[in-house]
Amino acid sequence: MGVDFGDYDNDGLFDIVVTNFQHQTNTVYHNEGNSFFNDVSYDSGTGSVTMPHLAWGTNFFDFNNDGWLDLFIANGHLDNNIQLFDTSTTYAQINHLFKNNGDGTFTDLAEELGLEAIYSSRGSAVGDIDNDGDLDLVISNLDQPPNVMRNDGVSDINNWLNVKLIGNTCNHSAIGSHVILTAENMRQIREVRSGSSYLSQSDLRLHFGLGNYNIVDLEVRWPNGKMEEFRQVESNQFIKIIEGMGHLQHIEIQ
Repeated sequence: MGVDFGDYDNDGLFDIVVTNFQHQTNTVYHNEGNSFFNDVSYDSGTGSVTMPHLAWGTNFFDFNNDGWLDLFIANGHLDNNIQLFDTSTTYAQINHLFKNNGDGTFTDLAEELGLEAIYSSRGSAVGDIDNDGDLDLVISNLDQPPNVMRNDGVSDINNWLNVKLIGNTCNHSAIGSHVILTAENMRQIREVRSGSSYLSQSDLRLHFGLGNYNIVDLEVRWPNGKMEEFRQVESNQFIKIIEGMGHLQHIEIQ
């Protein structure tokens, strides 16, 4: 149904999540780095808990800015009278928000974090819609208005950095660019991507949760093969990098 890519264990390689039908687990594939992906759905804690649901949109994103990508999954059945034929499931279903524990496993915290509402959900997208330093979530629902889930309370706990790339000789939106962020022993990678999840488009700006780190280094790999480096970048700001300019710009948010 849906698919997303993200480096959830910060080893520099993109892992994959694929959402599937009811009575099948959603699948988390860990990138082993040798052209092989390993199915870690059960080992990661995202397997059996997703079996009863029919899943659609999905997003790797760091909702608490701790430096580890968490995982959202939107659920909802196809048949609005499914309970007449299958009493084990429902048309409207609760969604999943899995917190990354930082050790290769996830814990579902959807109800604790305000996602207890039950809809027949489909697409999902993430972005800092209120520009407060944390990622918010938008969920589309069948026959119901969308849910705009504003993330409150984490941008003043953990540090963050938001990066907007603008292409010059490559495409203007910098689709296909990678940004590698390092700070002491932490390393994260993000990609500017057009389309993800299920029929959805997330914010093209790249968001990094930094935990307690205040200063980071950035390496930008543009899709045309060019590369630029930026050292000693301060946290908790929105920045813009234009290909080939050789410097970054702080963006004031009104």
